[in-house]
Amino acid sequence: MSKVVTDIEELRRAFRSNADHAIDAVYKEYRKAFINFAKSYNLPDDEVIDVFQETVIALYQNLQNDRVEKRQSSVKTYLFAIGKYKLINASKKQQRKTEQNGMETIENKESSTMHLNLQQSLRKLGDSCREILTLYYYRQYSIDAIMHTLSLKNENTVKAAKSRCLKKLKEIIKNTSNVG
Repeated sequence: MSKVVTDIEELRRAFRSNADHAIDAVYKEYRKAFINFAKSYNLPDDEVIDVFQETVIALYQNLQNDRVEKRQSSVKTYLFAIGKYKLINASKKQQRKTEQNGMETIENKESSTMHLNLQQSLRKLGDSCREILTLYYYRQYSIDAIMHTLSLKNENTVKAAKSRCLKKLKEIIKNTSNVG
């Protein structure tokens, strides 16, 4: 197969006589044109090459399973038609990935900002309030454990102190967010 096969029927005949050689010739002939065609889909180069390889594999499978109809189209038109749908799917996948990464970045920034604001607000609380809230929410101590750790009178004292401290913290956070 020294000349380039451009007709679907010629490709079918060439494929039947030497499948690997026929597909190799198609790959070499249309690779550069396909890559240029794919530039409008704004995909990374490695992704475009993967799509082209998948397209050639699909052509190979179609020829092997005799699913290539006798058409008036050229090999290039047929190959690019297969590739177009694969490029569209790859582009959609890339777009979803980009959107997801963007959302994760925004969420991480918001989470970092909220964490920083919480730390600053906790510093504005008194030592005993900060200690009660830290033990309860971060270290997940029970009310009873906090009572023994801080040598408080009873569980009701701890509950009341925790409630009061939480109310103060919420007020500090509210005032901080209203200022900024």
